[in-house]
Amino acid sequence: MKHKGSATETGTSAYAENMGLAHGIPEGNYKTLSLIPTTPTLYISSLGIGTYLGPEDCKTDELVTTAVMYSVSHGWNVIDTASNYRKGRAEVCVGQALDTLLAGNLQDDFLREVPIKRKSLPGPGSEQGPDPAPMRPDITRDMLFISTKAGFVQPDMVKALIKEGKILPGDVAGGKHCIHPSCLEASLKQSLSRMHLEKVDLLYLHNTAEVQLQDLGKEHFLKRITAAFTYLERDPGHLSLDEVVEIAKSVGGASHGFRFIQLPINVGMMEAFDNVHPNPINVGMMEAFEKSLARPVTGSDMTVLDAAKNLNVGVFASGPLGEGEMLSRYTGKLDGVRELLVRGNGG
Repeated sequence: MKHKGSATETGTSAYAENMGLAHGIPEGNYKTLSLIPTTPTLYISSLGIGTYLGPEDCKTDELVTTAVMYSVSHGWNVIDTASNYRKGRAEVCVGQALDTLLAGNLQDDFLREVPIKRKSLPGPGSEQGPDPAPMRPDITRDMLFISTKAGFVQPDMVKALIKEGKILPGDVAGGKHCIHPSCLEASLKQSLSRMHLEKVDLLYLHNTAEVQLQDLGKEHFLKRITAAFTYLERDPGHLSLDEVVEIAKSVGGASHGFRFIQLPINVGMMEAFDNVHPNPINVGMMEAFEKSLARPVTGSDMTVLDAAKNLNVGVFASGPLGEGEMLSRYTGKLDGVRELLVRGNGG
């Protein structure tokens, strides 16, 4: 089974409307996304389901699959995974969840009448009983925004590509990371197969600067990025900040596909909001990546988020709840009191 197509304006807007009816989710939960003038507007949930953590066992597979199914059926239409999460098992779980969830590819093609029970609201006419139950279409592929990542490669894939003469051992950084076009092609093909998808809505180059920048040096690193973008721009559907954006423009023109980055943002990791970077490159690890994106115009100092905004590059936050840790750290006994007060005031 291969689920065809990708997220569309019609599908994602229908999803937002249906989840509002089914679960009372406010419209503000869904943000509009359209970074390229020629592409439609998508309606995506403020939070999405991630698939990073967990041991490589069957119990975790069941938990991840169930979590994806629950989140998608309760208002989250963003799914994020990666080729190396749990050695590929995360993508397999996403595929299993999609097989169960999806009725088809386009919401206009598959319509199933399912009553949704809603409580009657006090006021004129309330004595007549509950409102008529609305109908909702099934969940379809065009309602979901699905992203994965390429870069970290499994040893068996590396061995096969080297044996076939498609890559050289030197193309693989640290024996584990490769953005050579042949690696990207093989990784993406494997990811699509695992998830039973025809295409993804967003493809990240996974931790590329963190792994390769310092070892290669700026000049060689940018050559590898250029080669990767050249491959990815063959299909504008695969979306991978000053120098990097310029490379994307040189390869793909004004409508290039380098439109998103992903970095950790939560109440415990505020660097994307607070850190102003004066130098764009040649520092360590995550800081290197942030600084490489932080100077859209020569001589300007700004945060990663400001740089992304000025360059028209979208930002997805990874770990917004600190991989669950924030839920326990920033909740307590007073939360229930606050909820009672809100309800008591008619909120």
